[in-house]
Amino acid sequence: MGQTSEAVRESVRLVIPRDGVEDAVIPVLGRRFLIGRSRSCQLRSRSPLVSRQHAVIEDEGERFVLRDLGSRNGTLRNGRRVSGSVRLRDGDRIHVGPLAFTVAIRPIEDGSDGGPALEERGASWLVDEANRPAPDPGTESFGGATQVGGPHLPSSG
Repeated sequence: MGQTSEAVRESVRLVIPRDGVEDAVIPVLGRRFLIGRSRSCQLRSRSPLVSRQHAVIEDEGERFVLRDLGSRNGTLRNGRRVSGSVRLRDGDRIHVGPLAFTVAIRPIEDGSDGGPALEERGASWLVDEANRPAPDPGTESFGGATQVGGPHLPSSG
């Protein structure tokens, strides 16, 4: 009681700040967003520090969670190793091997953000920062080419 009947849908994005250039923004699409080296992952890295299926971001309806998938090097949220599932909040920092992201969680308004046009744009693109000047030690976001996209998995329900 006292709650509205309409749940506010939210979208998640992984933001990679880049010096002197517009931030790279990776939309987290679908109910399961896999991060790793495998072709089955929606965010793929070439780094040997990233496991084949390293971590997953899952939409549980009322919340988004991050889970490490038994990776060798672990997954960090806000500097702490992820054990089990942890709830993601706007502004959280995630590290997967050399990849570093800030989580942006925003409400989806009807007819905007998160619709099919976003899925099509975000389905497959390449973030390649190999030619970018080296950042200060410990702040590297991408250590080479990292691909975002992958097979379109049927949404479960």
